[in-house]
Amino acid sequence: MRSFRLFSPFSTLLLVSAVTACGGGSSDKPDAFVVVVDAPPDSPPPPPGCEYGELRDDTNDDYETQTGSAEEVNVPYGGTMVLCGTVHSNHFADGAIDNDSYAVTVPNGADVYVTLTGAGLEAIEDVSLEVWTGQSFGDFVSSGGFAVNHSATSIHLDAGSYEFSMRAYAAAAITTPVSYKIRIVPDMPLTRCGHLTTGGFAEAGDGGANLGNDMVAVDDNAATGTPTRTFTLATDAPEATGLTIAPDMKYRVSGTSAGNAVMGTYRDRDTYEFTTGATTNEIAIRVNWPGTTSDLDWLLLNKPAAGATVVSTQGSARVTSLMEDEFETIAVKPNTAYWLWVGGWGENPVTPVTYDATICGQTFTAP
Repeated sequence: MRSFRLFSPFSTLLLVSAVTACGGGSSDKPDAFVVVVDAPPDSPPPPPGCEYGELRDDTNDDYETQTGSAEEVNVPYGGTMVLCGTVHSNHFADGAIDNDSYAVTVPNGADVYVTLTGAGLEAIEDVSLEVWTGQSFGDFVSSGGFAVNHSATSIHLDAGSYEFSMRAYAAAAITTPVSYKIRIVPDMPLTRCGHLTTGGFAEAGDGGANLGNDMVAVDDNAATGTPTRTFTLATDAPEATGLTIAPDMKYRVSGTSAGNAVMGTYRDRDTYEFTTGATTNEIAIRVNWPGTTSDLDWLLLNKPAAGATVVSTQGSARVTSLMEDEFETIAVKPNTAYWLWVGGWGENPVTPVTYDATICGQTFTAP
């Protein structure tokens, strides 16, 4: 996959007002030393309402320390599963408060909706939910940034082993531990946010050279080994959709991904601005296009303030396969402007392709 970790404010990438690109590099998780630490024979039962409770906080961080290992959850996923843990206050180092990981076996493929909740998480500067798979859990699957009262992600899991992780970062240590829950439940994405094919806002400001609404160039193979996002021409402007995303409503924007020369790792890049409603704290986005030769990806960007030199990603759907469907669920802030960025992967054919982006609003209430 071409997804990457949501950037914390402690490693934010600079943006320059220029059209530039770099090559090379990887966004994979650092290699970890796998340390298997069995739980004590008389492990306490999980907290009420949890299928698993954190047992070894000192050794379940395989991300920052690279010497830990995910806690093995001895119950395979077969429906709703709740993993319970604590953001501890005694692990702070170099901006990392606590990182906890849990290994879950999925015996059968499933569409799942995953949330991270916990009273007090909202006071921590940077909290995210991440999902990994593969050897030593080195292959990124998905992530979700925290907003208001939760993080969220919606993904299809093939049969296999997956790591579900809570990441917490800040400029200083917290003084009181915070309990949290990672909840994994079945999802029906086509029912919850199906593909809209008519109406809505149509792309209008891309200009004769298909460069007018680019806003941000994305380079997944930057020489630094970290994906970069760079402001494009100062004359670019996002599409002003005028949309306010209300709960339980669906909206459509449509456009064309042109066969421009590759900038970074994408060709045409189209940006649409919209606002969330007063009670909208979660949205689902689905991008569809015809055929199986093009590969479109999308990012949900936090709209930069005037004069800003950085941009941050609230969520993304960036799957490598030519699947004609990019879907994700993301926690957002109410009454807030966001940019939906749609890009054509540069290694695929240059033939222009039309697309629809369906945006569905929700109000999430923490259980």
